[in-house]
Order: sequence, then C-alpha cells, then structure tokens
Amino acid sequence: MKQLVKLFSFFGIVFCTHGMAQTIEKVGIKDASVLVAHKQDFVGKPLSYLLSKMDKSTIKSVSYGPNRNREEVHMISFRQMTYQSYLKTWDKEINDRPTQLVVIFNQNWDLSKGKPCYIKEDSTCVKWTEKDEKILGGLVVHDIYVLGRN
Repeated sequence: MKQLVKLFSFFGIVFCTHGMAQTIEKVGIKDASVLVAHKQDFVGKPLSYLLSKMDKSTIKSVSYGPNRNREEVHMISFRQMTYQSYLKTWDKEINDRPTQLVVIFNQNWDLSKGKPCYIKEDSTCVKWTEKDEKILGGLVVHDIYVLGRN
C-alpha cells in the first residue's frame, strides 16, 4: 500500500511539474509577470533557456545595465517598444512606463566582446538579434523581475 501511495505521489509531481512548464511556453514581454511568477525555473540556467520560453518577436528594444566598471554589464532589459518610443516615457514614474523584463546575471561580460551599444553612433544597436543570443545565451540568470506596468 505504501508503495502504491509513493508511486501515485511521484506521478502527481511529475505531471504537475510538466503541466507548469507548459503554461509558460512563448510568453511575450507584456506578459512578463508570468515568467517572473516561475522565476525558480530560470534562475541558475542560461539566458538561452529563458529566451526559449519567450516570444522573441515581441522584443522591440533592449538596454544593458553596467556594474561599477562601465565596460562590463550584468543586466539586460527587454522591452516591447522601440527605443525611441521608450525615450518618450522617461518623464513618467517607473510604474507608469511600458513593461520591461529585467534579467540579472551572476557574472559580468565585457561589452567589447559582446554588443557595445552607443545609440548615437548606431541606432540599430538596441535591437535584439540572433547574434546577441549566440554570444550572450550562455550567461547564467541570477534574477528576473518586471519594471513598468504589467
């Protein structure tokens, strides 16, 4: 009898876990709170895994946050609007701005080896590309959270 209870418990956990993974397939930026609600599924895994659960067509711009060394970055914000449109919202409170999914890494990467982004020099540098995903996809996610209205 105990073995039967253990067996049903095991299958219950397996099915619940599998069902939860199915609920977060291909989430857009505007629904980033769904990803954050399941952040334990992403922390400690590569950025590429998180991106595989996102509808990347909703990523219209990105920005990078530096650590103390301005040449090293440890954070990426994914947005559902163009950088130019986002600039128009800077005078608003953070909770009134459009949704951003912020990803923090537990290590830094050198901007000169990744994607140096100087918007004044290259207006396309705020777009997320497949090349970015290849270069940065191995970074380990330390935390994710949502900024803006969601």
